[in-house]
Amino acid sequence: MAPLECPLAVDCNKGEAGAVWKTADLPFQEAKLLLDQHLKYAHGHDDVIAQKLERPVIKLGVGEEDYLFFVSEWSSYKRDCGLTDVSEVRDQLKACCDSELRTNL
Repeated sequence: MAPLECPLAVDCNKGEAGAVWKTADLPFQEAKLLLDQHLKYAHGHDDVIAQKLERPVIKLGVGEEDYLFFVSEWSSYKRDCGLTDVSEVRDQLKACCDSELRTNL
């Protein structure tokens, strides 16, 4: 993934030699976390690029590896959305299921 650049561009000179700050070449989620921290601590912005994660999808009959990946993505999604209410968590988890899996619940 290409580095993410500070969206404040001309107002940001926190990078190397006074250039616009940008992340290293990292996976998107890691780069986004660094960018969010940069915006918060270098510029005092908490929500400049607050993009919600896409809800993960799980299908009927997936293997263990795909299931473990889904569990990891679900944890990130739940945290990103601030899901704490049991009913809301249950509804969102059900919405993660593809239609074939939902009909088998």
